[in-house]
Amino acid sequence: MPKKALVTGLASFWGAKAAQHLVDSGEFDVIVGVDSRPPHEPIDGVDFIVSDQSYSSLARLVKKSGVDTIVHSFLVLSTASIPSRSLHEINVIGTMNLLAAAGQSSSKVTKIVVKSSSLIYGSNFRDPAFFTETTPRSSKPKTEVESSLIEAESYIQEFAEDNPYVDLCVLRFPNVLGPTIESDLSQALIKGIAPVVFGFDPLLQFVHEDEVLRVIDFVMGDSISGVFNVAAQDRIPWSRVYAKAKATQLIIPPFFTAQATALYRTLGVAKVPSELVDLLTYGRGIDGQKLRTLGYKHLYTTEEAVNKFAEYASSLKSRMVPRQLASIANP
Repeated sequence: MPKKALVTGLASFWGAKAAQHLVDSGEFDVIVGVDSRPPHEPIDGVDFIVSDQSYSSLARLVKKSGVDTIVHSFLVLSTASIPSRSLHEINVIGTMNLLAAAGQSSSKVTKIVVKSSSLIYGSNFRDPAFFTETTPRSSKPKTEVESSLIEAESYIQEFAEDNPYVDLCVLRFPNVLGPTIESDLSQALIKGIAPVVFGFDPLLQFVHEDEVLRVIDFVMGDSISGVFNVAAQDRIPWSRVYAKAKATQLIIPPFFTAQATALYRTLGVAKVPSELVDLLTYGRGIDGQKLRTLGYKHLYTTEEAVNKFAEYASSLKSRMVPRQLASIANP
């Protein structure tokens, strides 16, 4: 039977990557990508459909196209990249409309994969060493992006309970590193800058950008449902990460943090939103054993992912920190 897929956020980094991956797999006869703006470059084999950020027209599109698979790749994970109103519209309202479209009586959707984030657990000094998928947060959400992820996933859970015939997978990734990903942390390291909260050296987990599509491919291959942390078993001190990447420390004071990070952003040094400051203070660990019990084998450990990225980042000749910024980054 012909397979048809829909990918959200086609103009985003992961939307374009996911759509191209589906094309390359050769398993889908029809692939539709939706976004409020066209992708940077047309993707052969993908039909682009204009939609607003909240996907208000998705019900009609799902019904007309007859898609059976949805890859929801576009959840905003940084408050530095988008206004709070748009963040809520995309993460919460957009997810609600997507689920409503998938659950309508005429829908043929039987598979949904959601790319989420370990940011949903937050970062706090009371956190356990590793969060499982069912471990509750140790503190209330402090940022709008965390609150939006919690709300979006609550609607996803309700949908899963009401529609047991749909294989619905939520993949919670830690920070992703790679030569092309456009995240705040990877872009800072590529520029040769390492945000460091003074007095703290947290333990962190990373996955390489190549691993993300590999995991999506894995959960789409079988009748797999549920929420899954995606991370290897090891963690690594932040100091070792930026040492490997040969990045210059950008000191963030534990007091007047918002003012300092706002200055760095204004100067174009680095984007360090408050959720990233929390991570670089307390760290975070997630337990990925649930996914591994299904037979998934990680492409890289955390350290291997860091090594692969650091080799690329440290080799860039264009990453020299301007002299005036170096004095700010490392006074």
